[in-house]
Amino acid sequence: METTDNVERRSNKQIAFGSILSYILIVISVLLGLFFTPWLSRYLGKNDYGLYTLAVSLIGVFSLDYGLSAGASKFIAECRAKYDKEAETLYLSIILRMYFVIDAFLAAVLIVVYFFLSSIFPGLSLEQIGAFKPLFLVVAVYSLVSVPLLFVNSIFDAYEEFVSLKLFSLINKFVSLGVMSLLIFYQQDVFLLVLSSLVVNIVFDIVKFFYIKRKCSTKIDLKLRDRVIVKRVLSLVIWISLAVLGQELTQNLMPSVLGAVSDAANIAVYGYALTIYQYASSLSNVVAGMFLSKITRIAKDDPFSFNLYPLFLKVGKYQMSLLGLIILGFGFFGQFFIRKLMGIGYADSYLCCLFLMLPLLIQIPKIPMYSHSYYVETVKYSTVIILSFSIVGCGLAFLFGKMFGALGVAASIGVTMTIAYICIDIFVFWKKQKIAIWRFFRECYLRYFLISIPACAMGLILYFLWPIASWWQFTIEVLIFIILYGLIILFVYYSQEEKRSLFSKLSSFFGKTKKN
Repeated sequence: METTDNVERRSNKQIAFGSILSYILIVISVLLGLFFTPWLSRYLGKNDYGLYTLAVSLIGVFSLDYGLSAGASKFIAECRAKYDKEAETLYLSIILRMYFVIDAFLAAVLIVVYFFLSSIFPGLSLEQIGAFKPLFLVVAVYSLVSVPLLFVNSIFDAYEEFVSLKLFSLINKFVSLGVMSLLIFYQQDVFLLVLSSLVVNIVFDIVKFFYIKRKCSTKIDLKLRDRVIVKRVLSLVIWISLAVLGQELTQNLMPSVLGAVSDAANIAVYGYALTIYQYASSLSNVVAGMFLSKITRIAKDDPFSFNLYPLFLKVGKYQMSLLGLIILGFGFFGQFFIRKLMGIGYADSYLCCLFLMLPLLIQIPKIPMYSHSYYVETVKYSTVIILSFSIVGCGLAFLFGKMFGALGVAASIGVTMTIAYICIDIFVFWKKQKIAIWRFFRECYLRYFLISIPACAMGLILYFLWPIASWWQFTIEVLIFIILYGLIILFVYYSQEEKRSLFSKLSSFFGKTKKN
């Protein structure tokens, strides 16, 4: 049995190195994706690229785990904190059986959807529906195979095996893009492009399962039964699944809304905006799920321990710094980037991105608070808020999507979800989880907004005095902005103690890297 100090040291290393690998993965994904996407778009044409976007968005809709992964991470983390391997096996076995039940339900839904594709997407022509049906079948098969494997990542998270998980993701990304690039080189159609990408994903999911099974001595016995545990898992998972459903309504389902009220061109515009948004969300959301096991250990004796607040603030300020850089940077330089890469036809993607990023300002700095809500099981309150505002957002998306296309959908979702996350801060984190949310707003948000004024002024000066006309100028201005922004944040936003801690960790990391 490991000592507490050893567990925490290993946890900190996994979080640190896992975060670094995550950033490397995301930067590579962004660079490859942002340059691969225009190539793919031009190769397929706007019509086929719209169908490709629709197929990819449906993968997100039909490959949901309905909260079981988050629930599995929570319960495995609890068992691990108690060194109870038998209970872990029991929880994993029951959760896997639940995945099979979801798979059976999903199969029935997919069959019904397939026969009503033309009614669900009246904005698509008969020719487009005919081309989309084979893509839908591929998505359907992939979803049915991948859903039972979704619990694998929850084992990685609970055991804090973040480094190996990110390495698998990195290799998966390169292999998938390599295969798709090869198919484009040989002028294959959109069907083979989608199929190849999904086959690669399935292979890596299977490899990850056998790796973590051996690494952590994970055991599964589908014969095991326990009604009490089933009831406990369901009481948490049902609420998480409804929250996931609400989030999916406002993200991956929106191209389908545009397919119903608009056309393929608007789907493509929104799809590109969604791609950039997802990159921004991933980049600022690296630490999501990494603190559940640590929070479980801190709150083991007192679920509402005041010792959690320093962790919330530390992570929140870090997240706010990074997210602010992304949003401000995109605000100043994103318009040129989209226009240059995708052409004038995608100009509306710029404003769509800004609207979609708006809720991230409220949500992302509080990622550990959401992990804490899983532990203390206050998820149901957040779920009611998210689901309510998601339904309102979808209703507005149908209305304004018909009037303003992709821009109307993005604005509807951005504004409604921003309000939803503010409500969660007040009615869940403050009222139910006893978190000092007003202190958090003061120390994290207010301080950031005050010191970001010079960064905004600097961006405006660059924007107006030196208008971007070429890629080299774009690169130089972005680098200048990042350096000056980083200096302002480092020396004004962070306290002396936070700076010492940061420099100490960087020194330790580069020292170890140099030795290796």
